Amino acid sequence: MPKTTSAKMLILTRTTAKTDKKPFNTRQLNRVKALIKTASPEIAELAMIPVMMCYAGTRPGEFCRLLKSDVHLKQRWFWIGKSKTKSSSNRVVPISKITLPYFEHWMQKPGATLLTRDDGIPLSYAAMRDRFKLVMKLSRCQHTPGECRHTCATWFDELPANPLCVKLILGHAVTD
Repeated sequence: MPKTTSAKMLILTRTTAKTDKKPFNTRQLNRVKALIKTASPEIAELAMIPVMMCYAGTRPGEFCRLLKSDVHLKQRWFWIGKSKTKSSSNRVVPISKITLPYFEHWMQKPGATLLTRDDGIPLSYAAMRDRFKLVMKLSRCQHTPGECRHTCATWFDELPANPLCVKLILGHAVTD
């Protein structure tokens, strides 16, 4: 009987976070949007967050740290300063007409960051994630904050969008 090494017995499986991410489908995002119109003001406000994140395509941490001074409502864009990678830092992200009223709502709240508690204290990533989970439960969806970014990227893939512009908006490396 031939000897087998442990390396030959090792079975490699591909497990990456990318394969586990699922974008929101239209029906699911519509259920979240419905909460904005029909739920209590507190829940409606929280339901705005996933919708804003889906249309912006930022990383959840980037969105939590977004300063109001970096949001330009009249021109409909915001600035991401320091981020995870060099290519994702210092970029402009457009604000969709659909989410503009939500940005306006959050800009009126006290505090220096876009996402704050009622007392103006910045919403931490953990606090945002907890509120996100509540919205997902109420809308009967099973998504993570990171899947909002994946949703935006999927929408770009389905459109005849300029690939360079998409990379710049999402903060992906531009090699060409």
